[in-house]
Amino acid sequence: MTRKQFIANGNYPVVGGGFKYCNYYNQMNTPEDTITISRSGSCGSICYYERPFYFTNSAFKLTKPKQEKINYFYLFTFLKQHENKIKKLGRGAGVEHLKQ
Repeated sequence: MTRKQFIANGNYPVVGGGFKYCNYYNQMNTPEDTITISRSGSCGSICYYERPFYFTNSAFKLTKPKQEKINYFYLFTFLKQHENKIKKLGRGAGVEHLKQ
């Protein structure tokens, strides 16, 4: 996705690697109730999104399974409690990145 494709009044927020929306777009590619872990920029930051959004490749995403075999809010809380440990896994000379 390029900046030219962003729409100021789009239907769905665009989620990159930070805490704030990058912009808006008229299509979504990720459902509501998704956890993201930033992999560049503010790498290791954990976020939870209650609404559908357009996802870029600047983060990892954990989409809520259709059959709840885990408590998804517990998973988010667990990850948030370990956010500093996850951030320390970032590597890079300039901008730190997390790798799979």
